[in-house]
Amino acid sequence: MPREQLPVRVDDLGLSAKEQKFILEYISNSFDGKAAAKKAKIIPADMSDARANLIVHSLLAKDIVVQAINRVSEYFIAPYKSKFVNQTLRQLDIRANYDLSWYYYPDYTAKPLDEISMEHRWAIDKVEPKVFGKDANVREVVFILADKNAARKELKELLEKKDDRDGGADDGMRSKLSEIFEAVKLGKQLAEKKKEPEMVPAPEQKTILRTPAELRERITNGEKV
Repeated sequence: MPREQLPVRVDDLGLSAKEQKFILEYISNSFDGKAAAKKAKIIPADMSDARANLIVHSLLAKDIVVQAINRVSEYFIAPYKSKFVNQTLRQLDIRANYDLSWYYYPDYTAKPLDEISMEHRWAIDKVEPKVFGKDANVREVVFILADKNAARKELKELLEKKDDRDGGADDGMRSKLSEIFEAVKLGKQLAEKKKEPEMVPAPEQKTILRTPAELRERITNGEKV
C-alpha cells in the first residue's frame, strides 16, 4: 500500500493529501503528532515546539481527521480485537464452568499437573507443593481452583462489552487501542501460569484439590490450609 493511500474510504470527508499523509504517519509512529506533521509537510522541520504543538493540536481536533483516524484504526484493529476477545471468552468459560472430573482419575485420586490439558489448567489458580516429614520425605501438592462465581461475573461483563459494538466515533483512536490492550492484558493474566518450582522426587506424595469454598471452611474451622 503506498504511503499516501489510506486503506479505507475517506473521500466523503474532504481530507487534503497532506492530512491523509499525516494520518498514516500518526498511526504508524506511535501517535507522535509533531513528527507526523513534519513528515506530511504540514509544519516545517525547524518550527518551534510551541507553535508546532499548537498546529498539531488544532489538526487532531478537526472532526474529519478524527473520523479518518477512527476508520483506519478499526481497519487494522478489528481482526485482533475479535481474536483476543474470543480467546478470553474461552478462558473465562472454562474458569466459570470447570468440572472436577477433569482433575481426578476414576478412583478419585487427583491427576498430576502434566496429565491435565492446557485448557483445563486455566481453572487452576495456584499450585502449592509442600514437603514435610522428619526427613522431608513426604510431599503434598495442592491445586487451588478458580472461584467460579468471580469468573462468571467477569464472563458476564466481557459478554456485555462484546455486545456493545456501536461505541461513539468521537471516542478517538487512543481509547479504542486502550480497550484492545486491556483485553490482551486480561487474556495474559488468565493464560499465564507461574512456572512450577522444580521438586526433588519423594517416596510418598499426594495431591489435594481444594475449591475456594473448601478453603474458606477450613479457615473458619481453624484448620491448616
